[in-house]
Amino acid sequence: MAGDLLLVRIRLLCSAFASPNIYDSGTAWYDQALSEMILESANFDFDGKWWCIEGGSQEMAKRMYAKIEERNPSRVSFNKKVTKMEYLNDPKDNTPDGKKINVHVAGERDYRTYDAVFNSAPLGSMQRMDLRGLKLNWGTKQAIRSLGYGASCKVGIRFKEMWWMTKLGIKKGGVSKTDLPIRMCVYPSYNIHDNEPDPKDPEKEPRNVPGVLLCSYSWSLEAQRLGTLITRESPDGEDELKALLLDNLAKLHANKEWPYEKLHPVISDLYNDHFAYDWYDDKGTTGAFAYFGPGQFRNMYPYIIRNDGVHIIIGEAASAHHAWVVGAIESAVRGVYQFLYKHSEHSAKCNYVLQKYNHEQVEAPYGPIPKEFDRTKDVIPLTPDTGRIVTGKEDEDEELVSGNGEWLRQGVQVEDWRLQQGGDQLIPEKVTAAQVKEFTALAPLVK
Repeated sequence: MAGDLLLVRIRLLCSAFASPNIYDSGTAWYDQALSEMILESANFDFDGKWWCIEGGSQEMAKRMYAKIEERNPSRVSFNKKVTKMEYLNDPKDNTPDGKKINVHVAGERDYRTYDAVFNSAPLGSMQRMDLRGLKLNWGTKQAIRSLGYGASCKVGIRFKEMWWMTKLGIKKGGVSKTDLPIRMCVYPSYNIHDNEPDPKDPEKEPRNVPGVLLCSYSWSLEAQRLGTLITRESPDGEDELKALLLDNLAKLHANKEWPYEKLHPVISDLYNDHFAYDWYDDKGTTGAFAYFGPGQFRNMYPYIIRNDGVHIIIGEAASAHHAWVVGAIESAVRGVYQFLYKHSEHSAKCNYVLQKYNHEQVEAPYGPIPKEFDRTKDVIPLTPDTGRIVTGKEDEDEELVSGNGEWLRQGVQVEDWRLQQGGDQLIPEKVTAAQVKEFTALAPLVK
């Protein structure tokens, strides 16, 4: 990934851009790895269908919670702060009982013990946990400390009337971009016909029903500046922010029929309430989403997704799809596969599901293994003696293809070997043929 080492700004300078500083939706947004922008484009700039979850994306979490409560009542805890995690026993003990994790929760005297932990905390918050007892890989510790996060703010205003529809005729969801401080204004794309005339009475005037406008969605430098006007008690203490929002909205939407002088007092009068949020001012997130700098995908990302199948880091930062739910879901699928592999030797159920993944029989959203981790042609299968699989054929140029998930399985095994060695970096020379032989017996290696 050669582009991972480049700043987008430098790449554009080499392409004769005079001022590569102002991205179409965020000033200084070019201060990221070129690979980050390429992956972002691959995520969002494609000809495909987009779907909206009725009721908002929170419905996803609500229904997952309901399913868990149905089977295991009162197993989900909210508003709990994890302060420390450590292995129950010496991590060199590779038995199922030896690799349990103690989790310390603020305000609780006794720790909780789990077979595994899927750690989805944002990396900035994770850094404040005491993880010394997990004996993390040096690369993982560096990644938790160093991987970049972007700034972002959102402000929604509830108006007494959806004036952008009734007065300006904006009747579709979409985005308006501007160089004003609000930067982006996002129009709702669902329930947008609630304001149309009553179908039973075509002559009836449009109903002046209330509606919410995401009047400002800002990133990077604009978010840092707008964030200075946002309080933790929003909307209290935000008179200056409110005045700026109404002013910018009027300037952005002014036209011949509705000049600024006419539009500003109208939308000011229609203002009902607002709520603003700054993710860098939230101690639970310490930033909005992953925003990798040059070299971080190549040098740090592999360590944030490598684990021993017991303490597993997931979340959008631990995926190639930053800033949206797809990355979070795919990271969870990857983490579940690593967990299944770790426990497959001692659990028939885990091994059964593992084989379903290996044969691509797990459907979305629970599978299959994300393509970025299914690197069957990139990973040389391990064998105790030669590092290659003996196929019985004499053609030395034969292309050997690993089985599905081989890269992930090797990552789990490498972490196990490192923990058994006792250091924070693996010493390859100390890996024995017996250890490799044990690994090759656990999962199918050739399709």
